[in-house]
Amino acid sequence: REQYLISNFKIKDVEKNISINIGANKISGKIDRVDFLNNNILLIDYKSSNKDLTEKTISEGTALQLPLYAKYYKGNSYNISGMFYKEIKGIKSKDNNHFFTGLTKTEDLNDIDKNLNEPSFINVKFNKDGSISKSSKVYNDLDKFISLAEDIALETIDKIKNNEIKAKPIEDRVCDYCNFKSICNKWC
Repeated sequence: REQYLISNFKIKDVEKNISINIGANKISGKIDRVDFLNNNILLIDYKSSNKDLTEKTISEGTALQLPLYAKYYKGNSYNISGMFYKEIKGIKSKDNNHFFTGLTKTEDLNDIDKNLNEPSFINVKFNKDGSISKSSKVYNDLDKFISLAEDIALETIDKIKNNEIKAKPIEDRVCDYCNFKSICNKWC
């Protein structure tokens, strides 16, 4: 709620279903929240645990979701101003932080958060000289992250099709609820 009051971006879509093409493959997803300001958008994905969006996590294939959603919007002529994860703990949790973690476009910072010099919900830090700290993950252009995610997704799809990737769930119990258990190589 606080973020909504200090941002020029306003919520337009929630739980939006999309489909994008990655090479000859179609991938579908559901975007938790999309905020708009004219032709600029912020993509927000809520998570039950802390998640980070960096060049490293994209390269590792653990954070492809938001950049691939951004590909969808870029293909529909929108400018990507930011891609954020927001950790959501229980509604009654007292340690629910207010920070969105992710990547932000430099030129849109003041529209994203009008109170940047005060504690900001996008966790931007400034150096003593007023310049933006490198740890803030603020960039002039987010396209390189979108292209990287698309490349990693295509590479992963090819590996799956060639049976080069084995299922490695973090916990075996997730397999009990998996829709693909009957065809998964983990159980062969």
